[in-house]
Amino acid sequence: MPRSDQFDHGYVVGILVTSRIDGPDEDRLPDAVGATSVRPEFKRAKGQYRLQLHTPESGAHGMFVSSESIRCAVMPSGHITSDVDTTGAAKPDAQPGVWLPVGTYAVSFGGHFPGFDIEVTTAHTVEAPLDLWSWAPVQPGPGTTVTVLEVPGGAAAGDVLGWGVDGLTWLAPGTVDPAVIEAAVQDYLTANPPEVDGLPSGGADGKLLGHADGEPAWVDPPTGGGGGFAVPIFASEAAALAALADGDIAVGDVVGIEQA
Repeated sequence: MPRSDQFDHGYVVGILVTSRIDGPDEDRLPDAVGATSVRPEFKRAKGQYRLQLHTPESGAHGMFVSSESIRCAVMPSGHITSDVDTTGAAKPDAQPGVWLPVGTYAVSFGGHFPGFDIEVTTAHTVEAPLDLWSWAPVQPGPGTTVTVLEVPGGAAAGDVLGWGVDGLTWLAPGTVDPAVIEAAVQDYLTANPPEVDGLPSGGADGKLLGHADGEPAWVDPPTGGGGGFAVPIFASEAAALAALADGDIAVGDVVGIEQA
């Protein structure tokens, strides 16, 4: 009797179409029709013949399985389907998709498209199927420059791949490498010197950033005592610029630049 209830399955979908010259319709664009002449085939990888039973039977906890290739059809809509008739074509009432026992499969298309491997798991459901399109390798066209980045090792569960000072690196979620921030700030200040970003040039030792004729300007410090007059002092024009960008000071505020 059928024993498919003892298998773990995953759901696979795909759309295959043929682009051809425009037919008798209103536009003049090429038509895309289901590639019904294609017979997608799923061949299970060798060595995957041991499957554990969901429920032991007569003391046996697993079974050996000889897997035949599963040949599907393509519906007029372009969807692959396992609902085929005796000729191998899609049935009139065929439904999209195919259920496969979990494992690795070599997918072939009879030479119409390049083949590739897929890994079917129980996570591939009707709601979240394995889409053949997302597993197909990308083949760059003629003249396309391909840039390859070497992925570093040493990742821990949950880490994300980010860009560090030395290139690609693994980072814990929600964390930022301080060295990366520092390098980014320095790159920004180099590319955007003070005179470009609203901080006037011409600052000198003892000068204060003030307001003159409606524009920020370097001014002499106020004279006289009393009143508790105090201004923020920065180590450099770049530091004052960073404070301005962060909103710690505003255009029109009076600040000081520390003497080197």
